[in-house]
Amino acid sequence: MNETSTIEIGKWTIESNYYEEKENYYSFPWKLDSFKKEKNIDNIKFYFDLKQYTLSHDILDKNKIYDARKVFHNYNVFQDENNDFIWRQDDLNKNCLLKYKINPSWDKINLIYSSKNIDDKFLFEYLGRIFFYSVINYGGIVLHSVLMEYNDKGIIISAPSGIGKTTHARMWRDKERALIINGDRALCRKIYGKWTGFGMPWCGTSGEYINRDVEISAIVVLEQAKENSVEKLNILQAFNHMIPNITAPTWEKNLLSKAMDYLEDMVNEIPVYKLKCTPDIEAVELLKKEIDKL
Repeated sequence: MNETSTIEIGKWTIESNYYEEKENYYSFPWKLDSFKKEKNIDNIKFYFDLKQYTLSHDILDKNKIYDARKVFHNYNVFQDENNDFIWRQDDLNKNCLLKYKINPSWDKINLIYSSKNIDDKFLFEYLGRIFFYSVINYGGIVLHSVLMEYNDKGIIISAPSGIGKTTHARMWRDKERALIINGDRALCRKIYGKWTGFGMPWCGTSGEYINRDVEISAIVVLEQAKENSVEKLNILQAFNHMIPNITAPTWEKNLLSKAMDYLEDMVNEIPVYKLKCTPDIEAVELLKKEIDKL
């Protein structure tokens, strides 16, 4: 059985091919329904060719270029003789769970191995991590931030994990009827000369996402404090504050360089504020006064 479907995320089309071989069948979770398109769109395409290979996947684990076993994601990246990347995801006992093969252009991704112990939802979530990197080669950048919309203005809320960006965004939602487009990742792309934020079906543990886009009007960096204050950052300050939020592969220098260029362009064109805040509604009200001026 061979099935092809097309979805749109961030104005890119993604053509996915599913194959059934023996007892192995891959299908995307229901969460993609709002992103499905009935016809192809004339734009850049990523081909997620998800086929269970019959070759021995172990022969590909030779030229390791990145080892992330000491961090949460627990994955390795190899490179074969054709310069394709092999993304291997392991469990905590170093047993291989899945492997994706990625071509040098980052527009074709093949599932070449999956353990029988993992389900489609797991495969889909890790495919998202590769998608974050793929878009860099085609004018996009993903930031570890909340993307929300308030009065037709796109706002990126950025902060290290545990600082309170989710709490702050939800106060905006509850108090000011802001719309959370993605609770964990901001997919950004310049459209007609304007940086635009897009919804996508990968949202970390927040569980919050919708299929919507909005022009980005402001970027906000949160910092915990005993009193609330807000200041507009200069370009250098803004760039330095946002660098840790870039989702880009350190082991692929070309993509990393492009992502840095995109971020530099963003902070040159979009005002960036630092909000020193307490976890209460007064912080929202203070920031709102600045956003309403835009």
